[in-house]
Amino acid sequence: MGLETTEAKAIEDEVLEPYRNEFREKLQQYQQTFTELLKRDETITDSDRHDLQNLQQILGLRNEDTMPIEALVAARFKTHQQNPQTYQQAFTTGLRQEFPLSAASRDRLRQTQQQLELANGDMRKSQHRLKAIIKNSSSTSRRL
Repeated sequence: MGLETTEAKAIEDEVLEPYRNEFREKLQQYQQTFTELLKRDETITDSDRHDLQNLQQILGLRNEDTMPIEALVAARFKTHQQNPQTYQQAFTTGLRQEFPLSAASRDRLRQTQQQLELANGDMRKSQHRLKAIIKNSSSTSRRL
């Protein structure tokens, strides 16, 4: 047709863009469903796997399309499960070093919380429980 490579590429991209958007939407739908299943049960059951395979077929996705999604979501989910434990360890260490916590220590813990992407509500129960345990253990050791 006598088009330059850049012109041909631009036309090709314009024609294919709606199909690419549709494909991305299908991948997002699969990812959302997979994420919801993991949040519900923390594992993918045989029944879930069957439902996911049906969804995959309905959406016209291949295993090669969905496997990276599952791996990414599972890794994020595992990390998200470990984050409260990581924060709890940092909080416990801080309380053992000083009770009550100084402003600087509280700031470091807030930074840790933000880095781990934890909501305030996620941490309050653990903090209250740990404070009580450490306070009780320190008052017991003072009596001894």
